[in-house]
Amino acid sequence: RMPPEKLASLLNSLLLGYAVLEFSSEFHELWQDRENFVDGLVQLFLYGALIIPDDVPLQTGTSIDALSPTVYSELPTSMVHEILGRAAMQNDQDYALAYVLFGAGLSIDEIAGLERSHAYSDEQHDWLQIPVGAVRQVPLNQWILGQRYGYHPDNPLSRWLANRSDDVSALFIDENKNPLMPEGILQCWQGWTHDLITPLGQPPLLPQATVTWWVEMLMRGLSPEELSLLAGHPVDLLSPYVERVKQRRAMENAVHLDQQYPAV
Repeated sequence: RMPPEKLASLLNSLLLGYAVLEFSSEFHELWQDRENFVDGLVQLFLYGALIIPDDVPLQTGTSIDALSPTVYSELPTSMVHEILGRAAMQNDQDYALAYVLFGAGLSIDEIAGLERSHAYSDEQHDWLQIPVGAVRQVPLNQWILGQRYGYHPDNPLSRWLANRSDDVSALFIDENKNPLMPEGILQCWQGWTHDLITPLGQPPLLPQATVTWWVEMLMRGLSPEELSLLAGHPVDLLSPYVERVKQRRAMENAVHLDQQYPAV
């Protein structure tokens, strides 16, 4: 942890080192391209160097509680794609479940309460009707953190439903053809993430999938009030993530401006 002055100095040093290496070395394996370097830099400064107040509780749990909220960090882009890839390798249901987590930002209890009839499509998009908690409609994203996972009306969830041979009404089911309960959803999550570690040095937690969706939607341009309607949470609970997005935009803009600086 370090004060802002040292943080700014370190950022300038890293950018200078990046420029020197790019101009002086034709081949290296430190990063794939400039976008990969910037993504790593943003992750480092957001998660590894910013001062975290002492009163922020340890990230634990399986859901976000509005009465006693924990401020969770969003997951890195590369980790999200890794989790989705691992889920896809398991089976159709796991892939669909991970897709709903990262593509709609639902909580573990909301997912457990979904039935087949709650997934529907109109002429342009796919939707989920949330019947528990804050009753609402949520769009199911085709794009997740820059990568496409679905085409209307073809996506991991629609394929899972199309390939099912049972008559159970629940959207997700366990091995006994019973509705998949929160414990089963958590078990799936742990199976996908068992050996992953976040930049904060902790295993990925299921609520971080929800937070990742919140942050992504804000980064795309959704207002806090609009996100509140889709997330089913009051704006004040979302305020830490609104600030997080401001930090990310500031850092990404600073890096972009520095890269635009004319070479001497």
